[in-house]
Amino acid sequence: MVSISVILPVYRTAVFLPELCRRLHETLASCSENYELLLIDDGSPDDAWDVILRLASADPHVKALRLSRNFGQHPAIAAGIDRAHGDYIVLMDTDLQDRPEDIPAFLSEFRDGIEIVYSTKKGEEERFLVWVTSRLFHRIFSAITQTQVPADIGTFRMFTRRFLGVLKQFPERNVLYGPLAVDSLISYTDWPHRVLTIGGGLIMVGSGMLVTVLLAAYLILGTAAPPGLTLVSLLITFTLGAMMFGLGVIGTYVFRIFQEVLHRPRYLVAESRNFEGVERPGERAPYGSSEF
Repeated sequence: MVSISVILPVYRTAVFLPELCRRLHETLASCSENYELLLIDDGSPDDAWDVILRLASADPHVKALRLSRNFGQHPAIAAGIDRAHGDYIVLMDTDLQDRPEDIPAFLSEFRDGIEIVYSTKKGEEERFLVWVTSRLFHRIFSAITQTQVPADIGTFRMFTRRFLGVLKQFPERNVLYGPLAVDSLISYTDWPHRVLTIGGGLIMVGSGMLVTVLLAAYLILGTAAPPGLTLVSLLITFTLGAMMFGLGVIGTYVFRIFQEVLHRPRYLVAESRNFEGVERPGERAPYGSSEF
């Protein structure tokens, strides 16, 4: 019998947790006697921690972890990855949009060297604008990073402990566990920086050619130049806008370098329940984190 760890980052989903855990218990009991539910309270403003504590007190399979504040979904996932002991690890949302009953189907797909199985969103109702922007981003992301990312990929996925070991080899503070708009583009490619460099060069060349043509037309053909104030204003506005945009993108890279140099923990743990051993304030957590 394999062991299964389910990582569940919790934020504003306290109302769903009892039903989610009930369905997970029923599903996982048919797959393995050895499983764990890692509920990570990511500074949720509702009563999520109280609900998690009640669930952990009622069943030792439930392991509770409360972060000192809201660090975001990916640091919360990292906290679960640090503490998962299963042969297979499941990552899913806690708003009941991911069906716990699908876990056995995921498990059946692990054969012939497959290390990760993920879900896709098929036939789900969502706002048209969200659907269009999501698919557009995933297509752009795949093209820029030269990786095949399905346009309808979901958070719900399962991977092996071997793959978990690979994840732990990424030491950067801002590691991502799925495409996340601008952060993903900055983390996985230097394409924005290269585009700005090329764009800046084209603007310089274009501006130089425009000035040359205007001067030649004035000196050789005697053609009157465009109204000076209008032309200069447009050129200055366009140039300043391009410079500010470029500095913003470059500043994003510099800030991420600054964060990595500081080497601050990804998250701080305030309290935990049902984990092996005792996590005391001030102790160093196993992977890019700290206790608080």
